[in-house]
Amino acid sequence: HQFSQAQALLRVHVLLDALGRLRSAGKYPQLAIVGEFWDDQAEYHAHIERLGLAGQVRIEDRYAPNEEIAVWFCAADCLAAPYIAGTQSGASSIALAYGLPIIASRQVAEGIAAENRGQLLAVVPPGDADALAEAIAAAMDAPLAGRSLPAERRAPGDDWQRLVQTILQAAGQTEAA
Repeated sequence: HQFSQAQALLRVHVLLDALGRLRSAGKYPQLAIVGEFWDDQAEYHAHIERLGLAGQVRIEDRYAPNEEIAVWFCAADCLAAPYIAGTQSGASSIALAYGLPIIASRQVAEGIAAENRGQLLAVVPPGDADALAEAIAAAMDAPLAGRSLPAERRAPGDDWQRLVQTILQAAGQTEAA
């Protein structure tokens, strides 16, 4: 159990280091880390502060209910999955279902079925912040055209009003002005 927590810490630090490199190069991608943390966040926050990323990183340390999944995945331009071990990624599976492009470490890419590998924007070596930064920069420079959720994958009753209300609730507001 301790080993898996250390892996989680390292992959987040690799992603933060990649964002730090991009910031130094004049690029400012936004990052949302959504889900429950099983370890102390203090080290993550200290790393974010050290790299000057406070305005670019949002941490949602909580369970994200099914009703919010669409909001987070539709708001993203791509999913970064820089795992350092293992091949399974629940987030990658959800990203595939939403047609979201993925930047993944080799381990995650190997776990993606061949018919879905077209959604891989880049495959990077595990733990390589430089390669991850390059892949994110390339994704920022390339248009991610036409990504939308096919009708057959939308939940019944999904509409703009519900999406707006969910976004406002996630932002801490209760109703649209």
